[in-house]
Amino acid sequence: MSWSIEQADVASLAMRFWQKVDVRPNQCWIWTAGRDDHDYGRISSGPRPARMLKAHRVAWVLHYGTWPTRHLLHSCGTPACVRITHLREGDDADNHRDMMERTSARRCKNGHLRTPANTTIRTNGYRYCLDCKNQGQRRRYKTKELTPAAVQDVFARV
Repeated sequence: MSWSIEQADVASLAMRFWQKVDVRPNQCWIWTAGRDDHDYGRISSGPRPARMLKAHRVAWVLHYGTWPTRHLLHSCGTPACVRITHLREGDDADNHRDMMERTSARRCKNGHLRTPANTTIRTNGYRYCLDCKNQGQRRRYKTKELTPAAVQDVFARV
């Protein structure tokens, strides 16, 4: 990361950081302020020109004094957690393995459990949930209206 901790007012950053953390004993410390689309906490680096930083990475910097050199993985699986004991560094392979072990990676976007029986992999590598496909087909089938003309057409074919 090209941006350094020296460029921020560390005392101000630390004060703003801890005001936005819900600290609970023996649990995750949840970031209570803004979050990104993946539920990771976000905090401004300081006065303009400011950068938006990931809160769990700021927790690492405030604890160790340096930016993590690799990915930061959450042992708890909670992106909004900033508890330093729940964070560890990992490489790309560790990050991917960690992601695949999480339930969100084992479920489709609609929450169906991914199993070999209900998941197909397209030629482009995209996993496709057969439960979602079947629900969509049932939904489309139910919305088709049987008009008198359609019924007469069916009987005319018989």
